[in-house]
Amino acid sequence: MARTAKKKAKVTREDFLDLMASLKAERESRIQGMPLSGAFRPRANRGEIERRLGRPGFFLRLQDALLDAFGNRYYGLVLYGSQARGDVGPDSDVDVLVLLDGPVNVVDDSNRAIEASYEVALEIEEPLSLIVASAQDFEHSERSFYRNVREEALWL
Repeated sequence: MARTAKKKAKVTREDFLDLMASLKAERESRIQGMPLSGAFRPRANRGEIERRLGRPGFFLRLQDALLDAFGNRYYGLVLYGSQARGDVGPDSDVDVLVLLDGPVNVVDDSNRAIEASYEVALEIEEPLSLIVASAQDFEHSERSFYRNVREEALWL
């Protein structure tokens, strides 16, 4: 039986850039197209916050790491706390709520989020505080934590 040699397709720079742009657009549409009501969805000025942290692109890298870890369950990131309010002090951390689709196993999903974000978190001086929550619980729950976060939430 004769083997047929597979030709390697040559990828041009333009093809590569088109592919990267389509992957970025797909990622952004997944993040932007969250089926939540949107009542608490002010968008963060990601660039301004990243400049304060001294790390341009930080939140995109964090989102990519979490997308890789959670796949279709990943809904998005919500910044809250002093960074969201803009009253950052010398002891401020970066409070981020990781929203997932469906029920959340607090221990397993938190461990997965921490493991996925570890390398990215090392890029900033401030401690990164991640809390994992169900996107549906975040939107509908009347727990005081969720109510407080919804009041100051900035979507990343």
